[in-house]
Amino acid sequence: MVGDRFNSPDTWGPVQVICKVSVSEGIESLSPKVSQDVYYPGRSCWVHEPVFVPRPNAKAEDDGWVLAMVNDSTTGQAFMAILEAQDLAAGPIAKIHLKHHYPQALHGSWSPDFIGPDPKQPYEPRLHDTRGVDPLVYA
Repeated sequence: MVGDRFNSPDTWGPVQVICKVSVSEGIESLSPKVSQDVYYPGRSCWVHEPVFVPRPNAKAEDDGWVLAMVNDSTTGQAFMAILEAQDLAAGPIAKIHLKHHYPQALHGSWSPDFIGPDPKQPYEPRLHDTRGVDPLVYA
């Protein structure tokens, strides 16, 4: 789940947090225990749709990692935050920094299967001429 940091029904802002809500159900209890775990990358940052990657042979539903792109509006650059899904509030265990921003509204999903070209077939990389193309930079 993602959300903004404004606590008002009349105010909307960019998505700035990733929040995991856990509900523990008990057969004998009519009042389940609810807890939340929040990753907040900072005041000038906004996050994209998180993707959950399960750990191989996971023992729990949230045993794995959460990957999320984060744009920093003060630098005009982005990074991928890699978070332990069981402890989002601890912050990233790793960051992959980009030299540019990340386009809003790209969606993704995780698959343990390889979905690319047949690795037995020869692969010719496609090169693109980027001379004369300036990277998009925030002023």
